[in-house]
Amino acid sequence: MLRPLLLALICLTAEGCREQAKLSTESEVPSINPRAAVKLTILLVDDPELAKGIELLSGEWSERSGGELTIESISKEDFLAAEHLNADVVIYPSRLLGTLVMRDWLRPVRQSVLDSSDLAYSDILPVIRDQTMRYGGEVWGVPLGEMPLCLGWTGDTQAKLPATWEQLAELPFPRRSEFKLAIEFPLAAELIARAVAATPRGNRAALFFDPETMDARLNQPQIVRALEQMRGVITKDASKEKFAANVTLPPRGKQFNYQLTPLLPADETFDLSLNRWEKSTIAAPPVICGFSGRLVSVTRSTRNAASAFKLLPWLVSGNTGSQLSQRSKSTLWFRTSQVSQAVKWLPAKSAAENADWLTRALSTRDAYLLPRLPGIDDYLATLDKALADAPSAEALTVAEKKWDTLTESQGRVQQLKAFRLHLGLPE
Repeated sequence: MLRPLLLALICLTAEGCREQAKLSTESEVPSINPRAAVKLTILLVDDPELAKGIELLSGEWSERSGGELTIESISKEDFLAAEHLNADVVIYPSRLLGTLVMRDWLRPVRQSVLDSSDLAYSDILPVIRDQTMRYGGEVWGVPLGEMPLCLGWTGDTQAKLPATWEQLAELPFPRRSEFKLAIEFPLAAELIARAVAATPRGNRAALFFDPETMDARLNQPQIVRALEQMRGVITKDASKEKFAANVTLPPRGKQFNYQLTPLLPADETFDLSLNRWEKSTIAAPPVICGFSGRLVSVTRSTRNAASAFKLLPWLVSGNTGSQLSQRSKSTLWFRTSQVSQAVKWLPAKSAAENADWLTRALSTRDAYLLPRLPGIDDYLATLDKALADAPSAEALTVAEKKWDTLTESQGRVQQLKAFRLHLGLPE
């Protein structure tokens, strides 16, 4: 009788120990609360259609990360007038990169982002990967596309178009036609295109400013000749127009009634070290970027840098990046893998005719980028107005003085630092 009671007591004791152990173990396991959703704010500068595109895709980001996206739009003028950024990520015109870096508004892109499979860094076209995204040797943003300058031809175009700027100047037609130019600062853009073509590759980067003093250099021989060519075309009789050429950007609208070609090379280039004109050995037209493009960066002010840097490669990844870039009127495809889809960026006729050479242009190793200086739009607007008011040599003298005044107003030391960072030179 005692034995069964003893066995029962042992079993009850053992069961009680197991329950106690279970309770003790459970009490030692910390409770796991769901991670709080991170809310990120994206600020878009002068691109309402792109803002709408991100809003449409924000649900995908929520499913992927558990976080939320808030999209805010701002005009370029209000953006540049701001004293600080209240956003985690900013999408902006690529030529403003230097302005934002010099204001200490951006964080350099982390190596983990550059190595991510979403970014697919090696798939990005070389001009954008090696030049547009970089400033002072560091990568500051990831791309949604960049447009090179080109020539738009209207009217009764000839079977054989001029091969150089000099040949273009010899033809009896006005430079400008009636179609609306899809470019800011059209006169400044044309002067830059002509002057860069007439400058040896090694001298192009420092064409418009002295990298040692930051003095403006608008009276150099190749710039003066460029203006003379432009002035000669302006004075021709428009009533004799058969066809016309304009420096412009690839059209993004459905209406497309003009022929696109690359910019033109020059017959001669001016060698500054020898102080003389020489027959050009450069057969390829210059590639000029900076007038239109979009970069995406993480702000210095964000308190959610880790999440913001995870958002960055997703925004420009293959599928997402394609959908967003197609919405902006300031971009083209920016990846090798997107070239076959060029028709999603350009009208069908234009895509069929121009996708190959536009891709080659964005794949070059020596594109000319607009100087990414604080106030770059003010420099361009000043030059454009001077050329419109007085298309003569005096215009360059007037613009040069105003450029030097702009440099002083921004701070010559700061501007010199910014220009040298743009060129990749030591400070």
